[in-house]
Amino acid sequence: MAGPYAWYEREENHSILCKLSIIFNCTFFILDAGMFLPGDLTDTPTANDSDIIFRCKKCRQPLFNRSCFYKHTVGPGEAAFDWRGASNTEKSTEICDKSIFIHPVQWMKQSIIDTEGKLSCPKCSAKVGSYVWHGEQCPCGEWVIPAFHIQTSKVDECKPIQTDIRNRVEPGQTT
Repeated sequence: MAGPYAWYEREENHSILCKLSIIFNCTFFILDAGMFLPGDLTDTPTANDSDIIFRCKKCRQPLFNRSCFYKHTVGPGEAAFDWRGASNTEKSTEICDKSIFIHPVQWMKQSIIDTEGKLSCPKCSAKVGSYVWHGEQCPCGEWVIPAFHIQTSKVDECKPIQTDIRNRVEPGQTT
């Protein structure tokens, strides 16, 4: 049962999240312009890497594409998790591919009501990941702030079908 100040607490939470989105240069709660919408996804074949769509494994709902990835460089690895911290100060230029971190997308707006929590599929409500506004450490050792972490076991990577129609053979036709 909600107390008499429940509406005030919700407004205060929203205000804090708006401030966080400004601090992290993420206009998710301020502007919806330029955000990826699942309705914008198509299965049209192109050679562009950003056309790779990630779908919910349970219901096949399109969730995001590769252009939504939050790319970060490979961190110091195991040394970053040591209590003494990383001793190597050299920064790698290689892009990490151990985990999927993405920028917030439109369907997350209803799920993100706190500073951290679970990300659920908008269609079937299956858990697909988690978010932490104050950041999370990638398995490579690098800190990602804010962290919208998608579990690779909960999504399918769907690449567009590439076909060559010049050499197409119709059923019953011999070459």
